Amino acid sequence: MNLTIETYERDGYTLFVASGDRTLTSIGELVANVLRHGGERPRSYAIVDVRNLRGTLSFVERFEISRQMAEQWGHRVTAAIVYLPGLINKFGENTAVNRGARLVVVGTQDEAVAWITDKLLNDTKV
Repeated sequence: MNLTIETYERDGYTLFVASGDRTLTSIGELVANVLRHGGERPRSYAIVDVRNLRGTLSFVERFEISRQMAEQWGHRVTAAIVYLPGLINKFGENTAVNRGARLVVVGTQDEAVAWITDKLLNDTKV
């Protein structure tokens, strides 16, 4: 498996930038890494940029990863996934959200920051 994950702490959230091979195993490791990074906090916020990953996942693999995100992250991780704009079809997002995940898939880091910032502001009001 060829996966590199760079992690940057930002104001209220963590930015994960992944590069290497896009496989079921590597994406599964990325999902687990985001959860581990949140530690024991009741809720963590993340932007996960996967635009630099090479390769594609099958329909079934995308379903499995989305299911894993919902199962592992649940409401503990709120995440904006940054993906290649021309390839976003919302299948993975809908699969994960319908199973309880708090995430969105967007085409730019600016969109991801805006979405995460909104979630941070709204969650602190509760």
